[in-house]
Amino acid sequence: MAPSYDPELKLFFVPYMEDCQIYYGAPVRYNEGKPFWGTTSRSPSTEKSWGVVKAIDPLTGEGKWEFKFLHPGWAGTLSTAGGIVFAGDSDGYLVALDSRSGKLLWKIQTGSDIATAPVTFAVNGRQYVSIASGAALLTFALPEKLPQ
Repeated sequence: MAPSYDPELKLFFVPYMEDCQIYYGAPVRYNEGKPFWGTTSRSPSTEKSWGVVKAIDPLTGEGKWEFKFLHPGWAGTLSTAGGIVFAGDSDGYLVALDSRSGKLLWKIQTGSDIATAPVTFAVNGRQYVSIASGAALLTFALPEKLPQ
């Protein structure tokens, strides 16, 4: 999944999943409309999996903080100059995290899984964040002035 970088804090924000899979070679048939990985896998039934966004110092490899999701996801991250990291999960939550601490600032249930990184843009000086969730595109306006 796509990481993002904050040049001021010098941190990478890396989404990943903790998930145990056993992969093996076997003939795999393509079924239209179904995910196709070109291989076969199975999850050991005793293993719990989850998703994580982790802040990492790229020079030392040291983890600064991490935020855990209940389930693994496929979404990337977006970090802003305003000190916010946005990320999504397979349960459909879009979250805003404090870039310095990983503290949860805001979250919303989007109604479907999130499997892409959020994007940001500005219109007439106002910043927006958009995310694809299922078949919908959701867009949120950031506060004109963030609370201190």
